[in-house]
Amino acid sequence: MDTRRQFASSTSANFPLLSDPTGSTVRLYGALGENGLARRVTVLIGPDGRVQAVDESVSATIRGDGAKRTSLYAGELELLLSDWKATVGSRVPRFFVPDSEGRSISPRRGDERASLLLVVDGPNASSAGALREMVSLDQQYRNRNVTLMALATVKESNRPPVLPQTGSLKIGFDLSGGITMRLGVQSSPWAVLLDANGTVLYSGVWDDNRGGRKQPLVAELLQMHLAGRKLPALPLSGPSTR
Repeated sequence: MDTRRQFASSTSANFPLLSDPTGSTVRLYGALGENGLARRVTVLIGPDGRVQAVDESVSATIRGDGAKRTSLYAGELELLLSDWKATVGSRVPRFFVPDSEGRSISPRRGDERASLLLVVDGPNASSAGALREMVSLDQQYRNRNVTLMALATVKESNRPPVLPQTGSLKIGFDLSGGITMRLGVQSSPWAVLLDANGTVLYSGVWDDNRGGRKQPLVAELLQMHLAGRKLPALPLSGPSTR
């Protein structure tokens, strides 16, 4: 407790710092590391006392400048709790959704060069085709500091839809529809491409169907961004009809 008191004083912390000498609370929150010390984990708890998100990538948001360390968490949390909307040029916070096993996952780690989010509404032909393309992109960019994730909307049954096998591609589920609404999804499949700061570079249909012929679109936009090229204006003519 003395150590925590000294640390709080040295950092001018205006919130409580608690001591867990037995590690019992750390264990309950799943934050005990293999070395017996607590890992850096943030748990977001709603007003009803339910866990809304578990973020295990706190260290990725810390930037160093000599002896000085700066955390990006304050800005991210402020944005997450705001009435944010994903429009081109705006920032998307590091939101969290559950995967099929109930783990909390996010389309952003905080240190990637780009993030690509695919939103689908269920097990249909269009969604299956887009998911296959995402799996291919996930394999292509796995070691290139790019985060890819699929987000499936959950409707009346409140049960995750059965989707095709996607290998190591992360799939999250929007149980309330709130994330899909904030992303401005108008059709399925829908894509949102973010830069390293979480700024929306593209939000729109997965494929370009102008001229009556399906053209690969999102994969090309991602490649252009990673190559440092400016993305073109895309006057798309409405939702995908594939």
